[in-house]
Amino acid sequence: MNRINIFITFVATVLLSGCATYKPQYKLPPDHLSEASSLEDIDKSFYLIGNAGNDTDEASRIMQSLGNYIAENNSKDSYVLFLGNSFSPKGMHSKDKKLNKQAENSMQQQLDALKDFKGKIVVLPGNSEWKGGVDGLELEEDFLKERFDGESILQPHNGCPLEGIDISDEIYLLAFDTQWRIAPGLGFDNQVLSHGFNVTGGIAGSDYHALGQGTSA
Repeated sequence: MNRINIFITFVATVLLSGCATYKPQYKLPPDHLSEASSLEDIDKSFYLIGNAGNDTDEASRIMQSLGNYIAENNSKDSYVLFLGNSFSPKGMHSKDKKLNKQAENSMQQQLDALKDFKGKIVVLPGNSEWKGGVDGLELEEDFLKERFDGESILQPHNGCPLEGIDISDEIYLLAFDTQWRIAPGLGFDNQVLSHGFNVTGGIAGSDYHALGQGTSA
């Protein structure tokens, strides 16, 4: 009986090994996939970067790499999303001009790297931005508005936790500031629960580029 079991196991192993392949498997031919993913078929591109304001060589290299990539792939249908800690080291404060200057210089360096960018820029608050409280967020929002002709670049703005952005008829971007949840004096109250957000779209069909050190909590 044991010999029969061993024989069956051996035969099954040989058959399965014969069916195995180490080549990529496609539902459609590779040339078809190449055509489907061509730049002409991309509706929107989103570039995500976090902790870009940190005063480190790594953050500087990442920001420069993003700037170089965008310079070669510049499009008005592209979006750069800063995911927090852009106004480093401690955001902007209503009564600290020294910190404000440092934060402004930090953010300006990032904007300078994208000076020829044809698309849209969205800055989400993170740990650094919230260190100055809601007053600090308003200063950061004003700083960005001055450089973008009054456009609300900081999202969500006014110290709110959630903001919906219509990218197109098929794409809806939901910006959720998780730092708001743990900010002093704030919390997850009925402000969010009392608002209905009809999220019918997604980022399906868009080109996703992840460059950066990660998001802030």
